[in-house]
Amino acid sequence: MPSSAAQHGAAHAPIGVFDSGVGGLTVLRALVAALPHEDFIYLGDTARLPYGTKSAAS
Repeated sequence: MPSSAAQHGAAHAPIGVFDSGVGGLTVLRALVAALPHEDFIYLGDTARLPYGTKSAAS
């Protein structure tokens, strides 16, 4: 029986990596090394890096 992903056409969908802080590119590099035949989409949200709306003192 095919997997759920294959039934819905996700077998060839790219893997999404969302980075809302620090370290996402390191994770992406490791994923690319481990899964060299996969496609990836990377989204890095650095608008509020590194503390969001909090000050460094918070």
